[in-house]
Amino acid sequence: MVLLALTVWPTLYRYEKLTAGQVTTLVRINRITGSTEEYRALSGEWRPVKRPAAMRPLPSNELRKITSSSFPFTQSGRPGVSGMIYNGSNWVVRELTIKVTARMKAAPNSKDGTWTRLYRVPDLNIPPLGVKSFSIDVLDMENFEWEWMAIELAEARGHRDR
Repeated sequence: MVLLALTVWPTLYRYEKLTAGQVTTLVRINRITGSTEEYRALSGEWRPVKRPAAMRPLPSNELRKITSSSFPFTQSGRPGVSGMIYNGSNWVVRELTIKVTARMKAAPNSKDGTWTRLYRVPDLNIPPLGVKSFSIDVLDMENFEWEWMAIELAEARGHRDR
């Protein structure tokens, strides 16, 4: 039985071909350990695939090190927020949550027109000491006129720099 298993068992690795657009990568997966390696054609070597670190909220002391210069804009009648994020923390910032507060222009017989929403800004991947621009549409306000808008960082998610 053992002899049959040794002759029939395929190999230690399972091979996969991954294609994204016009780029094809050969990958092998160890059937016992589950470790994954990709083939580097230029060097002719198999290299371990690094798995992305799990995202977590940044601690408050690291969150304070992230600054932004952001401003509201209106383009084609659609309001939004745009700006630059500077990551002064020791973490890789992968996404932000931005708090937008606006005061609507007063309408006759209206009550308090203050409005607050949270907006997620995904797919940033800002390394420590890195800068990246962002832009989001504030769709909830497209039918309103506003007097002023305040923008602040509510949360950042990412992982420690390796």
